[in-house]
Amino acid sequence: MIAKRVKRTKATSDFARLGRYILAAKTEAAAQLWTRTADYILDVEGGGEKLAWSRITNCTSDEPGWAIREILVTQERNKRAKGDKTYHLIVSFPEGEVPTRALLEDIEDTLCAGIGYAEHQRISAAHSNTQHFHIHIAINRVHPRTLRCVEPFYDHPTLFRLCRALEQKHGLQLHPMDGSTLPGRPGDMEAHSGVASFLRWVKETAGAELVEGAAKAASWGELHAVLERYGLAIRPKGAGLAIVQEATGLGVKASSVDRSLSAKSLTRRLGAYEPPPMAAQRRPNGASLQGGADAARFITSAPAGDSAHPGRGYQRVPLHRHGNSEALYQEYQAQREALLKARAAQRAALRQAQADHAKELAAWYAARRAEIKRSPVLTAAERRHAYAMLAHQRRADAAAWRQERSRQRQGAAEQGLPTWQEFLTAEASRGNEGAVAVLRSRSRRQRRMAETLLTAADADVARHIVYERLRPKAGKDGALVYRVEDGGVVSDEAAQVRVTEVTAGAAFLALSLADDRFRGQALVVEGTDAFKTQVAQLAAVKGLEVRFADPELERERTRMAQPMTQAEGSTSVTDFISRRNNRRESVTSIDYTRLWTAKDAGPVVYQGRRRLQDGAEVVLLHRGGETLVKPVTPAQAAKASTWQLGQTVELDSRGRFLSPSRGRKR
Repeated sequence: MIAKRVKRTKATSDFARLGRYILAAKTEAAAQLWTRTADYILDVEGGGEKLAWSRITNCTSDEPGWAIREILVTQERNKRAKGDKTYHLIVSFPEGEVPTRALLEDIEDTLCAGIGYAEHQRISAAHSNTQHFHIHIAINRVHPRTLRCVEPFYDHPTLFRLCRALEQKHGLQLHPMDGSTLPGRPGDMEAHSGVASFLRWVKETAGAELVEGAAKAASWGELHAVLERYGLAIRPKGAGLAIVQEATGLGVKASSVDRSLSAKSLTRRLGAYEPPPMAAQRRPNGASLQGGADAARFITSAPAGDSAHPGRGYQRVPLHRHGNSEALYQEYQAQREALLKARAAQRAALRQAQADHAKELAAWYAARRAEIKRSPVLTAAERRHAYAMLAHQRRADAAAWRQERSRQRQGAAEQGLPTWQEFLTAEASRGNEGAVAVLRSRSRRQRRMAETLLTAADADVARHIVYERLRPKAGKDGALVYRVEDGGVVSDEAAQVRVTEVTAGAAFLALSLADDRFRGQALVVEGTDAFKTQVAQLAAVKGLEVRFADPELERERTRMAQPMTQAEGSTSVTDFISRRNNRRESVTSIDYTRLWTAKDAGPVVYQGRRRLQDGAEVVLLHRGGETLVKPVTPAQAAKASTWQLGQTVELDSRGRFLSPSRGRKR
């Protein structure tokens, strides 16, 4: 379990907007119209976000719209606080762990009380739209009675301690502290972009030598010498120190690399800070500490002047390396460079157009003033009035022009540059299996709890399959989410295929994906007994060549598959084909008939279905002057009953029918 505060650098948060997001309401009117949302589940169009439940605490009204208004009024009564008056807390759980509502309410109350917000107004809601079940808690920092704006200083260690205690109290999974994730803004930057941060490079490349140098250095000059070998310098920043790369201005807090490099530790040993002796090592203008999207603005080459250790400069490289990542990253950089050039050209053209328009506008009004001045019929009063009207019109045109310029600049700015993570996600959604493999290489293999999923013993060597025709939506961890027409949802992940919304269509899609990905391996099925039985029945009815690791489940599949196997080799099918071919001598309209084989995969024309004497069912398909007889399962026969004679259908090499509209397997 992780509890994290969403900080804002400026006091720009809007509790109404945050409340509507948490409650999954698209508009303020929607929030006001709700009578109760505890049992209300709203799908947001396109995002698929689902609101599991919501809760309002310490407010007079239980209605979300009125509760938001009440909180806004309370915040408005505090006139002294200039900072953000809203505290946004997110509590996230490991994949597969979905606590009960009673347990979640206890977690919320304990965390809020632990940071001093037990009596404060708040709105919370549980979201189940991602792989990690999580709750959002929007807290009014203004106390409803004292009207003091409370700031819980050093809340991070308090939240961590409370989370650990709650995990032990309720028997939840313990959050692993493996140190692989960086804290603060560098960690957020890595999670957002998928690119290794400058802080990670400093810690992994120079961290050990810097710590050793700081321990052995007898003066600031000796410490500067150690940093110089890596093209780095240590500078005062605010109340502390920052380690910066001179060539680019990238910087991180010195204490985030190691506590022995903090300002307090170094000044205690070495005295007051002394700058490096080389005046040429001045910090470039505009240098800033790295965080968030700042890294995207810095160059990627090694710092100049690093002759002692060439190539040791910070490089923007993928955080998680994979066999496909190098070629994809080069393609990403090429696309990014092309977008940068296109955006620069667009801005240059916009500036030129604006300059030309300004000249034309100035010339037009100069000509109008000249006409008024040369007019022989205007009196002095009329000329002054004409000048005034012309000036008024020019001011109006200038205001409209400024609005148009702002709109054009905003339109150009909206064409943002994709991050490496966004590039991979887009490529995966388009069916790039290499991008899927790179995304999945960075996902952590965590054990799922109480979920319906299919996997295999050696899942790490599974193939990466994308059913592009089903238009999956790719996640940052490489999970491909498929939505089935009957409401089912399947998540194809790094080491398993998970069914998040169980339906017959979702179960069959998950089974097909597992069959393709874990080819040749026994499938491990986890979930309820009903789900396991459904999977075994689908494997038998659909004729999938799969086997299950569970002996009992495999016996059930074999038992149900026997009638299907007998139907495929039925003598009645052979007799039916023979009788049709014999009748061709007297009935010329009957084409040559034969059994359908895998080589006949592709589009065919449906000509009807027949039930044979032994109970087996077949469909008649026409192609190339021949009639193909295809034995079908009961499910396929039911599907064929909805077709019209002469309709074109398509089969794959395994004898599965594909939907004419979206290419879905039947």
